[in-house]
Amino acid sequence: MIKWKRTFCVTKLKIPHYFSRVKMPKDNAINERFNRTLREEFIQLGNFTTEPLLFNQRLTEWLIEYDFNRPHQSLDYLSPIEYLNNYQKGLHNYFALTHLVQGLDKKIA
Repeated sequence: MIKWKRTFCVTKLKIPHYFSRVKMPKDNAINERFNRTLREEFIQLGNFTTEPLLFNQRLTEWLIEYDFNRPHQSLDYLSPIEYLNNYQKGLHNYFALTHLVQGLDKKIA
């Protein structure tokens, strides 16, 4: 019944609904990797419970840790917040440099 409700809502709201091919994890690699990490670093370490409120509380705390503090291999072992801060600094320098170059163009002409 849940599948029917999901299909009905997606159809009614005209939301495109895509499915990965069966046994093709590369179709959805980012989500598959997150699911593996969730299983290995949260579920298998004893955080699973059948009580929804407790489970959601634990999951929320873990997700905050995962999204803000935990180093990620794909981010050169920086936490996402550290990576974002470094990216923003680099982006600021890029815009400053671009502004300088545009100013030089006007002075040369």
